[in-house]
Amino acid sequence: MATGKTKRLLKRLLAATIATFVALALAEVLLRALDPLGAEDVAQREALAGKVIRNGKAGLELVPGGRASYLGHEIVIGSHGMRNRETPIAKPPDTYRILVLGDSIAFGFGVAEKDAFPRVVERQLRDHTLRAGHPRVEVINAGVPGWNLVNSYLFLKERGLAFQPDLVLLTLVNNDVPAVDKLAEATERRVLLPSWVRTAYLGRFAQTGLDRWRRVRPEYWIGHDLTASGVKHVADVLELFKTLCGDIQFALIDTIGEKGKPAAPGIAEATRTRGIPHIEAFIDHTDYMARYAVAPSDPHPNAAGHLELAREVVAWLRTKLAK
Repeated sequence: MATGKTKRLLKRLLAATIATFVALALAEVLLRALDPLGAEDVAQREALAGKVIRNGKAGLELVPGGRASYLGHEIVIGSHGMRNRETPIAKPPDTYRILVLGDSIAFGFGVAEKDAFPRVVERQLRDHTLRAGHPRVEVINAGVPGWNLVNSYLFLKERGLAFQPDLVLLTLVNNDVPAVDKLAEATERRVLLPSWVRTAYLGRFAQTGLDRWRRVRPEYWIGHDLTASGVKHVADVLELFKTLCGDIQFALIDTIGEKGKPAAPGIAEATRTRGIPHIEAFIDHTDYMARYAVAPSDPHPNAAGHLELAREVVAWLRTKLAK
């Protein structure tokens, strides 16, 4: 039989347990309301990826017919596994077709499909003839979140060229580079808390704080110190794209930059030396998060950022390809 002292101890433990649960519940509610670290954005991104992205034979791919929403924007994947309106593989007559390859930037992560730069480019060029006999411009967005240069190359080889593009545009982002070679200073690997812990908002709050403490850098516009051999490796891969395209025009959209200036001039020079057109499309990073990020915790470009990218692409197209 429990003594009076033991009973008092049990009562205190019970009271402490109840108080702890009440405090955690209040903290859960408060954090969900305030979201100081943007953990809810992370939860939405994970939910989005689970609905429209899957592992395929050549890496990540979009799920045909997949639907999701992120930051209030609907994401619909077409039957060809692209975030693009339904497009016949055979190119219509009198059409100048542009195929855009890339990762989440080309995909339009965090913006409406109409605001992603491939569609903006199409609208801005709709009334501008690029080639005699091709009065209609059509842009196909084949970007997939998480893709690197290898994924884009394999898609172009196995599926992309079947769409008969007149121009292939490849979007180069900082985190595309490490997949080619170990060209950057290593970033600490992310330590993930168990999924059951991250189900609660407190768990997501802890995960976000852990990431920041370990300095896990974001997936976009992170700095890379490219070595001379690294630049050569990237240029070698880009030359493979050019060779694969053959008579089809191929150009690079270079968005790499940091601290208000382009960060990979070596790549620009290497591509020009090899005869690969280079479109400098870096967005000024000085006040980037305030002006161009889709969310405080998600540095993907918003509609204004995509408009900036589209302007650079359109300016290049009109200069280099206009009659």
